[in-house]
Amino acid sequence: MDYLNEHYSPKATRGYHNMIRKYETFMQEKAITALYADVMQYMAHLRSTGLHPKSLMNHLFAIKIYYRYLIDLGIRENHPCERLYLKDQINKSIAIENLYTPQQLEELLQNHKSKINLETKSSLDY
Repeated sequence: MDYLNEHYSPKATRGYHNMIRKYETFMQEKAITALYADVMQYMAHLRSTGLHPKSLMNHLFAIKIYYRYLIDLGIRENHPCERLYLKDQINKSIAIENLYTPQQLEELLQNHKSKINLETKSSLDY
């Protein structure tokens, strides 16, 4: 946890620590000696639980931190997933129909029409 505290904010540290604990629990004794295929197996497990792609990326980032830590301690000589990048697509679209109620949309439209009318009237006055 000290390693995390030195490099990340307190909030991030708690999150990464929890993700690393979950990884260690899943991997059991293989966590320290895991290979690329083992990390991929864990990522497949997380995917099967329906995690959002951004959450998957956060878990992978935490696992990468874990192996950097083990290398710093001299427990490992190599990093099994250093160059692993997920290609899961993150849907960044916004469902506009969920942002405003029909009444709010109508009010916005009326305000816009009023503004246009005022601008038109103002330009005719000159």
